[in-house]
Amino acid sequence: NLLANDDMHDLTKPNEFCVRYTMVDTKIDLTSTLQELQIGNAYGVSDPTRVNSMKLKSCLVDSLTKKVLFTEIADTINFIGKGGSIVKTILHDSTAQYTFNASDPYIRIESKKEDCSLYLNPIIRSQDGLIPLNLGKCHINWFATIIEKIKLCIFTFFLILLLYKIRYKWRRPKIIMNKEIFSP
Repeated sequence: NLLANDDMHDLTKPNEFCVRYTMVDTKIDLTSTLQELQIGNAYGVSDPTRVNSMKLKSCLVDSLTKKVLFTEIADTINFIGKGGSIVKTILHDSTAQYTFNASDPYIRIESKKEDCSLYLNPIIRSQDGLIPLNLGKCHINWFATIIEKIKLCIFTFFLILLLYKIRYKWRRPKIIMNKEIFSP
């Protein structure tokens, strides 16, 4: 499921605050909000002006056709498929639809109006109509992990050695011999 946020790290930059967020149409209680997020009834918004001039009015899937309606006329409505390729673009309209091709495993929508962008969750197509489970397992490559840790230790050792030598060189007393000049 899509979640949008500012990922803001510097409070002295007010232009980065509250410009990317997740829009959820739900009641104000936490339980219904979490339920809507779990089933994907949310979309991401990016709007540096903070006006949010466009909102999603409806998103319907009827068999293999996905239809969207926005509250305002969008400059572009892009239907995006596998690998991020744009499979269809609608210009200057508030509504759009796309019918899945046989090669489309999913379709997601990005809609833009001036500075405001909306990012909808993908609609995933499956054989049985159920949401496919990601059964992929993460496995640790122990050999590569150990090699990376050894390289990190060697790098750290040489960095400490270098810093020690620099520090020692600066603190080492310098012997300056005074030469007396005798005149005959």
